[in-house]
Amino acid sequence: MTVFEQKTVACLGSSSTAGKGQAFDWIAELRARPRNAQVKFENFGVGGDLAYNALKRLPAVLACRPARSSFGSRA
Repeated sequence: MTVFEQKTVACLGSSSTAGKGQAFDWIAELRARPRNAQVKFENFGVGGDLAYNALKRLPAVLACRPARSSFGSRA
């Protein structure tokens, strides 16, 4: 699979998405799985963020042209 065929998954959210500090880094876990070798995971998580702030980052998420997306944030 070439870079042009590579699937991108965009992950947008707060600390549970960011995976920093004491939060489990589930995106790194997905990246490490052999079956995901041809998937590029983009992490747009920011700790302490609210949904309003995450939505302000939506243009950057869309710019990476994801095949799939994941959203998790507080209200």
